[in-house]
Order: sequence, then C-alpha cells, then structure tokens
Amino acid sequence: MPVSLTKPANKHPIMMFVSLLLTLNSDPRSTGADVKGLGLIMVDAVKDKATGALNKADELLKQSPGDQALLSCVKTYNEVLQNDVPQGSQAFTQGDSKLAEQGMNDAKI
Repeated sequence: MPVSLTKPANKHPIMMFVSLLLTLNSDPRSTGADVKGLGLIMVDAVKDKATGALNKADELLKQSPGDQALLSCVKTYNEVLQNDVPQGSQAFTQGDSKLAEQGMNDAKI
C-alpha cells in the first residue's frame, strides 16, 4: 500500500517537511538564522499553535462543560505550553540539541 494511504497527510514525512519549510519561510527571523535560531522559531511556532488550540478548546468547553475529550485537550495543550515549549526554548538557547529535540517530540500531538 502506498505510504500516502497509510498515514494521515499531516503525519507524512514530506508534508511535515513542507510544513516546516513554510513555517520557517514565513518568519523573517529565519533569514540568516543559524540552527539555534531556526529551532527557536519552531518552538515559537509550536507555542503559537498550542496557544490557539488551547484557547479554542477552552471556548468549546464553556459550551460543553465537563466534556472529557475537551478536558483532555486542555490538559495536553497546557502540558505543551508549561513543559515542552520552555524545555525546547531553554535547550536550544543552551545549545542542547538532544534535549530540544526531546521537548519538541513531546509536544507532537
């Protein structure tokens, strides 16, 4: 079976690479940035996306209080914002690429 039929489009390696390039190209800080700078741009992008998703989940939760799926989303996005984003940011700033990778891998939702 072709790979494109076995994975969701947003999880396909080519689509993930395209998304990465689009994110980096849309940020003016990427021009001339080193690897650390590019990593920090991606951490900021994860933070922005997680914040938007958390805000939406909170909004929906007001309409459906106690919805377990939404509560799970809120918990997950809070963990990303409170743990993974700061860990990734700090690790990139300190030059610890392995720890940065771990933080960002943990943020994959």
